[in-house]
Amino acid sequence: DERLGLVQMAIDEHTWLASEAREGETVELLVKSHPHLSIVHFTLNGADDVLRYRKWCWSGPMFRMITMGRCGDTEAVVARACRDGADLDAGHFIMGPQMPDISSSAARSALAREDIAAAALLLHPEVLLWCREHKVWQASTEPLRRDERLKHTNRPSGTPQQPC
Repeated sequence: DERLGLVQMAIDEHTWLASEAREGETVELLVKSHPHLSIVHFTLNGADDVLRYRKWCWSGPMFRMITMGRCGDTEAVVARACRDGADLDAGHFIMGPQMPDISSSAARSALAREDIAAAALLLHPEVLLWCREHKVWQASTEPLRRDERLKHTNRPSGTPQQPC
């Protein structure tokens, strides 16, 4: 996935952050190298995605999740998760804080409209530069097809996350 390369580009300046080609691969390494520790893996999702797919239903002792709040979705996630019987105090499905309203859809739309000022408010400067140089989103309302976008990427592709 070309997004993995863009994520890496955005976090390069932070030496304490890293990305994985396959979700959880670092956990496997930590478990093997530190067998005396109890390592617990959590996935991180935005409330909009969790709400869309009712991901609280996926959570449990073997699949723990932290959901970051998104404007307009946080309260709905909490209400629907509780209605469906999710225990927000069990440590399997954790509601994180409300995050600033940053939208990848808004970033793509700004790039398509060539509204660089709006895109700059949403994207890391290096990511913005890369998107502009590679014309990943052309001046239209629709982004390029996935196969066309891949022609423009010069970073290794990652593996998309697979739920449960």
